Amino acid sequence: MFKGDVGDKVTRKLNDTLNIKGGVTDENKLTDNNIGVINDGTNGLAIKLAKELTGISSIANTAGGGKLTLSETENSVSVNGGRITNLGDAIADTDAVNYKQLKALNNGQGIDVDKWKDAILPTISFFSGSTGTGANYKQGNTEEKFDLSKLAFDFGDGLKVEKQQSKDGKQIAHITLDKDALKNDPDFKGAKGDDGAAGADGADGQSAYEIWKAQPGNGTKTQDDFLAALKGDKGDKGDKGDKGDKGDAGNGNGGNGAEIKVAVTDDVVLDKDNL
Repeated sequence: MFKGDVGDKVTRKLNDTLNIKGGVTDENKLTDNNIGVINDGTNGLAIKLAKELTGISSIANTAGGGKLTLSETENSVSVNGGRITNLGDAIADTDAVNYKQLKALNNGQGIDVDKWKDAILPTISFFSGSTGTGANYKQGNTEEKFDLSKLAFDFGDGLKVEKQQSKDGKQIAHITLDKDALKNDPDFKGAKGDDGAAGADGADGQSAYEIWKAQPGNGTKTQDDFLAALKGDKGDKGDKGDKGDKGDAGNGNGGNGAEIKVAVTDDVVLDKDNL
């Protein structure tokens, strides 16, 4: 005779068949070592499910309903598009948060601003008064901290900034001296310096004759040759000029027998054509 938790007693005689069914007929869908049978200490055997199940791939509350999938390789749990309900508020860093906590975060509720402001709203510090370089560098004093979301730079007279772009596409603030602004700034003009020391005496100059004599082929020539070289060769005879205009007629005194005296120099020849 057999009896379960519910239902009537089952009586079987020796060699009669007793069917014990679990509901799964596909052996490949069964797992091992998750059920134990123990003596209950009275008059029966107790069948118990293990507290830590192994070899479980999914759990479904109804046939064809939502399924909870347990991955054996990725160490993950999937609810396959379903909802996880009645999830309490997360406390530890590794707890899952519920929708209520997400809405509060979106509305800025329950956030410790002092605790998170440095991480969420980083600042940058500026220092002044530093000294030395390398191993001798000593940091200066903190002048001010600035919220990066509100920080802007404004360069005064003497500096200018131009936006450049690096090879990898990053924007570069290129800061240089503003030479146009500085060149007329009296603060950048020092007092007139003392006169410099006199330079060394220069080499003696050369005369035109010395320079001419140093030319190839003139080494053995004399100053007379040099002077002769200064005079150019006699040029060719020029073309004959045009005949001049006819002169005015005389007063006729030569025709009446009057005596005409002409004084000439030694180099003048008188003939009938030159009278």
